[in-house]
Amino acid sequence: NESWQYYSHPNHIPVFADEIVGTEAQITICGSDRQCLYDLSLTNSTSFAVGMMQFGEANSLNVKLLNNFPPKIIGSSTFIVTIGQVSSYNFTIEDTDDNVTVGVVGGIPYDAKLIGLKGAYTFNLTTSKMENISLTFFAMDSLNATSIL
Repeated sequence: NESWQYYSHPNHIPVFADEIVGTEAQITICGSDRQCLYDLSLTNSTSFAVGMMQFGEANSLNVKLLNNFPPKIIGSSTFIVTIGQVSSYNFTIEDTDDNVTVGVVGGIPYDAKLIGLKGAYTFNLTTSKMENISLTFFAMDSLNATSIL
């Protein structure tokens, strides 16, 4: 039940984050993270400042993950193979991330090859006998968002 005078500090000068220079010790702890330097300078609590810095980094990563979508694989659901001949299966991958890992898993014969460049891929296979082969093609971006075909 205090009056407003109790909370009033007319001589208070606010400190803004862009005014914080940081000591050498603070920069060793926070690096170039302005918010961490601000928190450390005002609270003198390393655990609080580092904790808030880690929270901010985790939040930035979560925002990045939420805005990321897996690569889009476009191709047929069937692959017709002729015994004794090279059979080719073509598909494309679209993604805003330039760093996409593409592969194939399943009962892959040793002579099978996956060839690709800039989103266009060809899977070549030669088989010498009638057999049932199940293949799965995948595309994974740098944030591990994955699509399969």
